[in-house]
Amino acid sequence: MQKRRLQLGRYDWAVFMGLFVEAFTMQVVPVILLAVSNDLGFPLAAGGFAQGGLIQFFSGITGVIAMLFGSFLASKFGKRVTYILSLTGLFLGIVALAFAQTYLMFVLLMMLAGAGGSLLIGLAPAIAHGLHPKDSGKYITIANSFWSVGMLLTVLLAGVLLGAGVSWRYVLLLGSTAVLLPIIIMLLPQKSGDNFPQNNEEGSMREAGRVKLRLLRTPKFWRFICMLSFVTCSELIIGLWTPSYVQLNFKASAEAGGLAVGVFAVGMIISRFVSGYLVKQDKIKLFILGYGLSACLLTSTFPFIHTLLWFYVMLFVSGLAIAPLWPYIQSYCVDQLPEYDKTVVLILLSIFGVCAYSVLSWVSGIIATEFDNLNPVYYLVPLSYLSCIIMLCFTGREKHSDEIIL
Repeated sequence: MQKRRLQLGRYDWAVFMGLFVEAFTMQVVPVILLAVSNDLGFPLAAGGFAQGGLIQFFSGITGVIAMLFGSFLASKFGKRVTYILSLTGLFLGIVALAFAQTYLMFVLLMMLAGAGGSLLIGLAPAIAHGLHPKDSGKYITIANSFWSVGMLLTVLLAGVLLGAGVSWRYVLLLGSTAVLLPIIIMLLPQKSGDNFPQNNEEGSMREAGRVKLRLLRTPKFWRFICMLSFVTCSELIIGLWTPSYVQLNFKASAEAGGLAVGVFAVGMIISRFVSGYLVKQDKIKLFILGYGLSACLLTSTFPFIHTLLWFYVMLFVSGLAIAPLWPYIQSYCVDQLPEYDKTVVLILLSIFGVCAYSVLSWVSGIIATEFDNLNPVYYLVPLSYLSCIIMLCFTGREKHSDEIIL
């Protein structure tokens, strides 16, 4: 059987680059966190894990608010305008972060960056689905691979720069320049053949609100929310705490901490590109099951590893298994709820993913502070994948008759 070639246009690249730069915002904070904590007065080694987790928690709160209003804006004015606004907020937030002088100021400015980045996460898969509605799993997965590329370059470059004595403030300013590229792509005059996908059901904010309420009364949607939240939990722990974990548990340098996440990101990049190209849309549930089981088994080894090299190896292999789950769950959710507007489904799904990220970043910090180390946090990773698999088993072939009438 002949496989269809990838069909990529300028808006595909705007989505790819948007996720690439959003990864910088999400991943640069864990890499620079140790330096920021020492500079702004909440040293992690002295029990500042909870304060470090609160940075992502409050960032996620504004992210949720931004996505709630952003879905209304996308319904009213279209996804292109809303996408540009999300990128602008992300850019301004990162630039302002570089000038933070106190912990409180850093948290407040991270909330601005988080608002733009979270809205971008919700819109990007919706745009990718609109560009390629018949093969969305493939293109959403490939789009998410660029998030992993951004993650890789961020941890490597930030780790090298910090190791060379460059201030974390200059690291943020340097990274902010990359946000300008997708903004420019979206603002370029539209040419013949460059048709941006608009909502099929664009209308008033009241209509968009009614769609949300109907969706939130659907039990099947809540099962997908749970699945995505469990996957978010595991990716959060690995992405947020691994740089500090390597530096504190293995007595390694900032470069070694950045390399650990970089190794994990390489596995994710390879897996997302390959699985995105090979996935068959009608078999996507089986792919989620297979990757979820593999991730559960592989990550269960993390708390028992005592050598840095072996930790790197398991991070890479785990990245291969973990990477496709987020985009696969998004695509499978859209397929299972065809009667709902795809933009609303994907943004709402991302809202709850960001909620889970925010709460768990704080909770995991509290757990680490309570035990005075990060080891107990890593037990949550395999438990999350096991919970995701269990929830998947309850997501059957039933149609849309399971809406709760209130």
